[in-house]
Amino acid sequence: MRSFLKLLAALTAVGLTASPLKGADPTTSAIEGFRKSRGQALVRENQNFMRWLEGAVTQARMQKKTAELVRLESLLEQLRVETAELQSKGDKHTLLPTTDVQLRLFLIGTEWQPGNRKAEARIFTEDGKFKGKNHEITFNVAGKNKVFLIWSPNSQGECVFNEDYTEMRELSGVGNVWYRAP
Repeated sequence: MRSFLKLLAALTAVGLTASPLKGADPTTSAIEGFRKSRGQALVRENQNFMRWLEGAVTQARMQKKTAELVRLESLLEQLRVETAELQSKGDKHTLLPTTDVQLRLFLIGTEWQPGNRKAEARIFTEDGKFKGKNHEITFNVAGKNKVFLIWSPNSQGECVFNEDYTEMRELSGVGNVWYRAP
């Protein structure tokens, strides 16, 4: 995964990836294909584990171990939900950032909108800007899940991302919750 992100960074640096504003990006479709393939492999593993869990549930029922039965059934249900999601969408956690460098690469070209206000959508750009229709601000990556939006020389907002990087929450200022556009 790290080598893929390094390759993506190198391609971006020399301009070999299509801009998200110009149309379909071949890298994005390759990443989606990879996520689907990885999702399919995880589904097979989940199915093996589910069979084992079903056997353990049967054994817990026969031995009348109620607490263990509840725990196993909960795990089994969680696995069923995850497997259904993997089958429909692939593994959406495959290429999530684990360092500040990866977060910066991850953000470039992604569009975010505060709440349901699509007209105020902004895009993270390679030159460190968070651009909207009418103006732009600077951003700085401050960790694997944190950025600072610099609204003015006197005002910067700390933002943190949720687990799957689909939501960015401002911890100060207006307190917007930004959602990544699909």
